[in-house]
Amino acid sequence: MAKAEKDDRRAHLRYRDPESKVVSFYRYTEDGKRDRYLGLIINESYGGMALVFVGSVSLVKGDTVYWEEADQIHTPCKVAYCRKLDADVYSLGLSLEV
Repeated sequence: MAKAEKDDRRAHLRYRDPESKVVSFYRYTEDGKRDRYLGLIINESYGGMALVFVGSVSLVKGDTVYWEEADQIHTPCKVAYCRKLDADVYSLGLSLEV
């Protein structure tokens, strides 16, 4: 297998979300406030998830966001990638930090 093919392989199996669930996440701004976003899950793995969201935000690899799983459960995640798809539409990869 060529080196480029090895680099393109994912570390974890991905699972499609048959219900296309909505996920809520936020990040802290410089002034300590929460910027909230809603995203549509594309696929999941044991180590993270990929989603699409609408918003005017510039997330970069390594930024920390918080996934709101439930009222009292907020899981920290690292941004693996954030790609602009269209005006204010982004594809976001998150790595779970648990």
